Amino acid sequence: MRPKGGEQLREYETTFVLDAGLEEEALTREIQRVEETIAAGGGEVTKVEMWGIKRFAYLLKKRRQGYYVHIRFSAPQKLPRELESFYKLNEQVLRYLTVLSLPLKERPAATPEAPAREETKERVAAPEKEEASSSPPEASQPQADDER
Repeated sequence: MRPKGGEQLREYETTFVLDAGLEEEALTREIQRVEETIAAGGGEVTKVEMWGIKRFAYLLKKRRQGYYVHIRFSAPQKLPRELESFYKLNEQVLRYLTVLSLPLKERPAATPEAPAREETKERVAAPEKEEASSSPPEASQPQADDER
């Protein structure tokens, strides 16, 4: 797809975390502001997913939980930078990430599975120790004080 300016649109995904203490009305308003920023930059929102409140693994800006929102959109290449500056200036946004979204046919294939554990154990078996008959064991090993 190409917008009127002739610049090619690319598919992006953005996930951002809002302050969980916001009321429902304020959450909706913040999500609409992100959608408006995308539209103002020449983009088009494809899908909005509200993942809800999730607990953080650690404190984030003195908060224990946040409201996660995921948006798929198509936009010109300059828009992710504009969106990032919007996120930085918005105090309600705790974290964000915007990535280029590849269509399924272009995504890299999964890596082949690792060999089974039993196979690796067989290959890494320790070699058996061979005892040398030429030197006596007493001479090669130091003795403790009690044995002397």
